[in-house]
Amino acid sequence: MTNRSLYRREGKLVYIKQPEFNELKYTEKLWNDYETMKDSGGVYSFTEDKWPLFYKKMIEPTDGKNFYCLIYEKNGNPVGEVSFHGYDTATKIARFNIKVEASYRKKGYGTEAARLLLEYFFYELGGLMMIDTVSNPEGKVTLSGVGFEVIRKKGTNITYKLTKDNFLSNVVPESRVVGVIVENGVELLSFVPVIDILTLANKIFGKEYFKIKTVSLDKKPIITSSGIKIDVDFTYDEFKKGNVLIIPNGLIIEDKVQYEKLIDFIKLQNNKCELVVGIMNGILMLLQLGLLKDNNIPDNSRLRDEIKTINGKVNFVNKTVVDNGRTILSSSNIVGIDLAMHILKKFLGEEKARAVCKYIT
Repeated sequence: MTNRSLYRREGKLVYIKQPEFNELKYTEKLWNDYETMKDSGGVYSFTEDKWPLFYKKMIEPTDGKNFYCLIYEKNGNPVGEVSFHGYDTATKIARFNIKVEASYRKKGYGTEAARLLLEYFFYELGGLMMIDTVSNPEGKVTLSGVGFEVIRKKGTNITYKLTKDNFLSNVVPESRVVGVIVENGVELLSFVPVIDILTLANKIFGKEYFKIKTVSLDKKPIITSSGIKIDVDFTYDEFKKGNVLIIPNGLIIEDKVQYEKLIDFIKLQNNKCELVVGIMNGILMLLQLGLLKDNNIPDNSRLRDEIKTINGKVNFVNKTVVDNGRTILSSSNIVGIDLAMHILKKFLGEEKARAVCKYIT
């Protein structure tokens, strides 16, 4: 009982993923752990005979009202669960659930996993409100941390709600360094519209939210595919404090040793950055490094065969831009505005992203 399209969304500390059927063994363990379950009604015996019905209802094929993921450390170790239940397609309201195994609490896992699920609920599903009632202190901290507000108190139980508008506005803008990899042959069209819009946001709001820096093997000016020279701000070794990495289309490095330096740089930045953006051939590099496991990939007829050669089990989706959490992927050179809007929403919030969009249209 498996489905290779099981949803996965990446965070910096953890990722969330719909589990394979046999991974419900962890759910059984989680629900039978006293310290984890003592504030949620006590332990529950989730024996294997109960798995099939649960899997069909919550995961695959699902009844359309429920969505269930496990929370994993970056090494693949499961540490909890996050889900929503009872989704009403008319009101677009659901009930939220998150449990982090007791021994893994106070590491920031719950807050990040909650945010990842809420991004799916509000951005992709189109939900409008999430509700949850909690009694344990850790749960209250987690919900408050992602923007939930109290609507009712009864004893130790507190009921919270989070609307889409409040979630989208619950972003604290801060300055971020955006590194753009530039090597000979890079295609300007794949990244210049994006950095133009990020720079425009700085101008509109009167603050340098995005510091754009070019990064390359050395400091020599590079020649783009259209013959234009671009100066380099940092070498790979010098670029230490980036928050966002953009891997454009058209990077050409024929020397094997130099190519390995590029690959090592991408791997390092993937571990350090808040966000990695792959554009066309940039997607191929991320796939080759195994950094897009179970992620959705935007379909592109020009790249499809190459992508399948690297990984025959990728999840293609009929979009030109896909947000997987810590990675945003673009399968086209001509969707720079759409790609930039995803970045603006993530780091500046919905209101500021709309203001920029209104300005350029």
